[in-house]
Amino acid sequence: MKYIFNRTFYIIKNYGLFEFFKTLFRFLLTKNHKINLDELQINSNSLDEIFLIFGTDKGKYDGKKTFYKINKYSKSDKKFRNYKEWILRENIYNFDYEMGTNYVSVYEKYFQPIRDSKLNILEIGVAGGHSHASWYNYFKNSKIYGIDIRPEKEILYKGSRLEYNQIDCTNQKQVDKFINKQIKFDIIIDDSLHEYKAFIKNLINFFPSLNSGGYYFLEDFFYKDKVLIEKRSFNKKFGKKLTEYDITMDEIFKCLIEKKYFENIYFDKDSQEYFHQNSSNIELFYPGHPSASIALIRKK
Repeated sequence: MKYIFNRTFYIIKNYGLFEFFKTLFRFLLTKNHKINLDELQINSNSLDEIFLIFGTDKGKYDGKKTFYKINKYSKSDKKFRNYKEWILRENIYNFDYEMGTNYVSVYEKYFQPIRDSKLNILEIGVAGGHSHASWYNYFKNSKIYGIDIRPEKEILYKGSRLEYNQIDCTNQKQVDKFINKQIKFDIIIDDSLHEYKAFIKNLINFFPSLNSGGYYFLEDFFYKDKVLIEKRSFNKKFGKKLTEYDITMDEIFKCLIEKKYFENIYFDKDSQEYFHQNSSNIELFYPGHPSASIALIRKK
């Protein structure tokens, strides 16, 4: 309620009663308030610029945090009435930004040669949809699929090539229902629940849905690995072992690279064998942000 009151006061103060009632009328009577990606005129060949425009943190800078800080804390006239205005701001570099994860340094290397192809792309973990919108704008001939636990109404964007599915990736029945559609993907990007069980279960569940030669990217496992390493070091100092999960994603991927088997409560031997036989290339990237990491697994 406090947010609604503040937004109401802000609109009336800066744009007048007419604009307030117009906004209210549009909110109450319009069935779909999403940003239509087919109507936006975004002309950039740079994936990093597209990330910055839409606000995802996958680029060098994190644009979304700046938008919310401006609208919450700024006393200047730089505030924006809505997120669409932020996307269409005139000079995207005329703002202060926090450090992004810089995944663009990895993605552009692999995506630039295929960006004009007709692809099926799946993003697991859409949140508000800012990276979802970025992929839509960058891959102009591709179908973009999204999975997230959030209701569809919470996704900010719509587009003729977007397909969103509300799925809890920890619910195997929901996952199986989606997989049984037998859609084959050329790119899968996992930016979902940042827990070991989810990292591994998503790999096991979704990697088989890749086309031959397709790319599977897993983001953001480095922070969990660092915490686990600290726990292990603490226990080792006192001659103790962890009583729970005890292997990092970095170690798992290196075992898969070397086609070695390992003990893991989520990654059984049959699944490891599948990856030994069906992955042609595995690479690990740590692009500079303190918690940033990407694993790339390519399908044979």
